[in-house]
Formats: sequence, C-alpha cells, structure tokens
Amino acid sequence: MNSEDIHKDLTKRIIPVYSEDEVIIRFSNEREYNDWAINIANSHAKWIYHVNHTSKKHFNLLGKLLVTPVRVQSTHYYCDHSFYVKVKKRNPDAAETEPKRRKTKETKKIGCTARFVKYLMSYYSIEVAYKWQHVGHDPSKIEEMIKSGLPDDVKDWLKKYVEQDFDWKQIKRLLRLDEQRLEEIEKNPEYGAFPKSLFIKYKDIKNLIDARIAKLTRKNPNDKESVMLWMESFREDNYYVLQDFQVNGPFILLWVSPWQKVFLEQAEEWCVDSTHKTCKSLNDPKESSYLYTIVVKSPITLKGVPVCFFLTDKEVIPTLSKWLSLLKSTFSLNVKTIMIDCSPTEIGAIQNVFKNEVQVLLCHWHIKRAWETNIKKHIKEDKATKEAEGRRVSVRAALNGLMYAKTSEEFDLSLALFNMKFKKYDSFLVYFNNLWIPKKQSWCLAWSEHASFRTNNLIESYHNQIKSLYLGRSRNLRVDHIVYLLAKVIIVDYRQDNLKTYVSIQDPRLTAEEEKRKQKARAINVDVARFMVKETEENTFCCRSFDFDNDNKYSVVVKNGYLFSCSCPDSTPLCKHIFLVHFVEKVPYSFRASLSSPGGTSSDWNNKNAITISTTNDNTLILQNENILRRSEFKENINKYLKMLDNKVNNKLKEIDAMPIDKLNEIEDFLKKANSTFDNIDTTPASLPPRQR
Repeated sequence: MNSEDIHKDLTKRIIPVYSEDEVIIRFSNEREYNDWAINIANSHAKWIYHVNHTSKKHFNLLGKLLVTPVRVQSTHYYCDHSFYVKVKKRNPDAAETEPKRRKTKETKKIGCTARFVKYLMSYYSIEVAYKWQHVGHDPSKIEEMIKSGLPDDVKDWLKKYVEQDFDWKQIKRLLRLDEQRLEEIEKNPEYGAFPKSLFIKYKDIKNLIDARIAKLTRKNPNDKESVMLWMESFREDNYYVLQDFQVNGPFILLWVSPWQKVFLEQAEEWCVDSTHKTCKSLNDPKESSYLYTIVVKSPITLKGVPVCFFLTDKEVIPTLSKWLSLLKSTFSLNVKTIMIDCSPTEIGAIQNVFKNEVQVLLCHWHIKRAWETNIKKHIKEDKATKEAEGRRVSVRAALNGLMYAKTSEEFDLSLALFNMKFKKYDSFLVYFNNLWIPKKQSWCLAWSEHASFRTNNLIESYHNQIKSLYLGRSRNLRVDHIVYLLAKVIIVDYRQDNLKTYVSIQDPRLTAEEEKRKQKARAINVDVARFMVKETEENTFCCRSFDFDNDNKYSVVVKNGYLFSCSCPDSTPLCKHIFLVHFVEKVPYSFRASLSSPGGTSSDWNNKNAITISTTNDNTLILQNENILRRSEFKENINKYLKMLDNKVNNKLKEIDAMPIDKLNEIEDFLKKANSTFDNIDTTPASLPPRQR
C-alpha cells in the first residue's frame, strides 16, 4: 500500500447470515480456505490466533484417502473481544505503598464467544467450524472497529515508514487529507466514507517506533546484560572499552571508537562537561546517570567533535579521576589545556590525574554568569536604582579588564585599582578575592594566551544537538538506548559531516573574523588576484600585500595538501592571504588527509605538525552572552516597575470618586504621555537597513 492508498475508504465490514449459530464449511484445498478467510472471515471481524493442536492418534493417517476423512490438525481463532479479563491478585508481600496500575479505559475483552476452528483433514482438505454470532458487541460498528485496532494493511504501511526512520510529524504529513476530501466527509459523515488515514492515532505510531527502537537497542531484556553485550560488540570492532559495575558503588562505562581515537590523541585542547538525565542508572533505575563527553575541535570541519563517551551514576572526584587516569595510561595524549564550566569536581579530578601537565581553563561565559549573580546581590545603593546600575556597569568593565589583561603585571595593577575603586562594596570584594583570585591562571588572558577558545561553546553546542535533535522529549532512557544513540547514530552523523567537508561538498565552519577576511579576499578583482598570487616553488606561493602602497610579499606554505601557514604579521592561522591563494589556486585551507578512510589512520595525520586548528574568536560570543545577562536584568527591572506602577494606579483609582477634577486631569495627562512615549520607542534592531525596519 502506498501513500495514496492510505487515504482510500476503509472497507465496510460484512455481516454474514447463516441458518445456524455454528456452521461447518468445507474446502477442497488451502487456496480456497485462504480466499474465504480473507474475503469473508476477516471482513466480518478481527480474529486472534489462539492455539494449534495436532492429533497424535490421527497423525499417521495424513495423506491417506479414507471413506470418512478424519481431523488431523486444528487451529483455533477467537474474536478479539473474547476471553473475560482475569483480575491479577495483588502480591500479599508487596508493600502497602506500592503503586497500583491505573486503568485508563475499559477493556474490550468482554467474553465474546464468536470463533472459528480450521481443521486439516486426512487427505489435505480443509473443514471450518464457524461460530459466527458475536455476543455483547457488533463488529460492524465503527467504535468496535476502533477497539479492534488497525487493519493489517494499515499496520504494514506504518511499519514501512517507521523502518525508514519517519517520526510522528513526518508520518502525520502523509496522513493529512486535502480540503476537498475533508469537505466530502463532513457533508456525508457515513462510516463507509471514512478513509483509512483517519483511524491512525499517535499511539499507534509511537508503539511501532518504540518497538523498533527496542529491537535496535536491546540486545537483552535486562539493561545491564544488554549493555555488556554492546560493549562486547564494541571490542570486536576494535573500540577501547571499559565497564565496571560495582555492587555498592558507582557504575563506570567508557568507550572510544577507532575513528574517535585519532582525534583524541592528536588534540591539544579539550572541552569536558557532563549532562544529566539522559539515561537511568544501572544500579538503581529510579536514579539518573551522568553522560560525560570530551569534545575537541576537528581540523577538518573546524567544529566540535565528541571523541570519548563516559557514563556513570556518581559525579564525584574518585570516579572522574579513574576515568581520566585510564585515558592517560591507555592513549598517547597530547592534551595541554582542558576547558570546563567551573565545576570544582572536574577541577579536582583533572588536577589529581594530570598534575601540572595540563592547564585547566574556565569558561568565560559561566564565569561572567556567576559574577553577574553576585554583582546584583552585592552592588546596591539605597534608594538610588539608577546610580546602582551605573556602579554595576563600572564593576563589569573593571572585571573585563582583569579577565583580558595581557600580562601578569597588568593584571596585578588592575586588581589593585579594582580593590581601591570599589572598596565600598566589601562583601563583593571578599567574594571575588577569596573565590576567583586563587583561580586567576584559569581565566585570565595573561596566563592562557595560547588557548584558541575562551568558552566551552563547542561542548554546549554538542549537548544542545543531542537534546534537541536526538533525544527530543525523551529523558531517562535505558542505558543501552543511549549507548546505541551515541555509538550508532550521533557519531555516524559526525563522521558524515566530516566526510562532506573532507571531499569539499561543504566548507569548514569559520569564525566571524575569519569570514570577514574571506570576504575581503573575495572582493578583489579576479585579474588583480591572479597578479597578486604566484607559485614560487613546489608547495609555496607568494602573495602580495593587500596594501598596494607597499611592495610587501608573503609566503604561503602548502602542507599535506592544504594551506598550512603564511608569513604575514597576522598571528591567526587563516589570514586573508591564505583565503586569496585558496580562491586563485583552488587549494583547500583545512586539513584534507585520509582521516575519514575506513581504517582511520594516516601518516600525515599522525604527524603532530600536520594539524593547524583555527583560532576561534570568542569575543563575539562573549559579548552576546553579556547581552543576554544584561537583557535578563533589564527584563527583571521592567517587570518590577510595571508591578509597582500597577499597584499605585490601582490605589489611586480606589480614591477616584473623591479626587478633584484637576487631579484627575493630571493622572490622565500622565497616562497619555506614558502611552505615547512607549509607542515611540523603536524596538527594531539598529543593524537592519531602514527598508527592513
């Protein structure tokens, strides 16, 4: 059945009429019986297979021509409304607080006695004993058809699309009727005119999707056994795997695929973070687990890519230390900096394992969010809201100066001035000096100039994609389900994205500053660009300066098939000269080695110097995050003043009858002016051109 057939009318059920309550119908062969079953029995009601029985006494007579044929085998089919519901007795040992299963609808099992029995006769003929009258319900009514579930052909149609990974929204689009068809049904809402698509409910599709997911993810009904089987299959595929299930301790689950291993070992910068409530705990299904991920920047796509997954139900220093220790002892790591979101647990674990070999960097966005909370709490002025806001702006500016100080001397001087200028707010100074100054090397630019990013936006973006694109509203899945999603769906998508960039189907992602340089190079006339770029020797190009008032020339080096470096003063890996050479000579500017080959290895890739990761300019992101915090504060203040104004107006209105006319006129003028002022506020973003405002 195709997508058009699903909108055809559902076949009306046939009501047979026989002279007796139970009739015997004989067929000469299986084909005649099948025609009857499809066209008569199944068009009358829905039948459920119950049991098959073979007669031991008559089995040896099968195939023999007898004067009086005997029944060799019987197959029993019952109406789907048969069998009275058996009430399950409550376990007397169960706790009184144990919740009972809540009944949401009446059962269709009302004890209908309609049935038919198919008998295989000794000489392969078929005999059917058909008790066709239904008790307690009429199978031809539409409400009874709904209780009976979907017809088999409709189920098969749904299964076809579920197998193709269609979700509810996509299938619902296929089920949507056109307006003309809807009008026909609305004018003549007879049962026979209803299309099959109207009988399909959300739950029908959800049940099929859940069944398919269970088939894909569950290697065993027991979650722990299923996870162990998954880990065994990973080992067969050359994954690095660790599983540790302790009776009275945390469970630990870790895996790294061969494809991830290449990125993990070569990356010098990691982003590490966890997300909660993605799957249940293997020790206690009522509890949730933490999913930790290491995300690094791909030198191919210039985007984040997850390189290690770690699941546990205890977010404590010993557990995280064990995880990191195993990584350190198993892989040839080159990590120099690890970006986290200010978690003291993560800081403790990293310092325990890597000591002084790795620098811990704290995400600037999370730091500024913590600062903002305490600025609002401690920077206040009595009865002077406007003055307090001005002081907060000054504090924020001073903190920014500390954060982006380029030398330790500049930082020390800025800190001394900060403490002197804001000594009035001693509670904030105590908070800042005690909590943040000891960590200054983790967040100040003076001690982390080498870092290519200042926020953990790579991993935050990854978490957002997991929750919005893959999990949706699903939370607290079985562990084997999240293992399947991570290893067989999410990583496959990342590999595909990597491959598309590798073969130049799509461009690598660039920062805002890199995009500006790219556009500046693209804006140069083609003939002028060809004059500016010359190949001086193999794997080396000469590019003239963009400033035509001087004769400066810069060397752009090609390494491993991509533009590796430029001798210009610009310290960023992707300068405008590299982009210009890229446009003229069609040489790629991101890594293009055999990283995405099946084996996942490459002599070029294993060469540490073969990788140049583009520096991310996070200033734009930081400013955006600052604006979010400021916007939140303004919104809070606006709501506060609106409530205050509303209360004052209501109080005045209570006295309105006793007020002099001139006072009423004054109130009216005030409200008019306020309304007019509000209307005149231009809320259009200033960046939009006038015609789009």
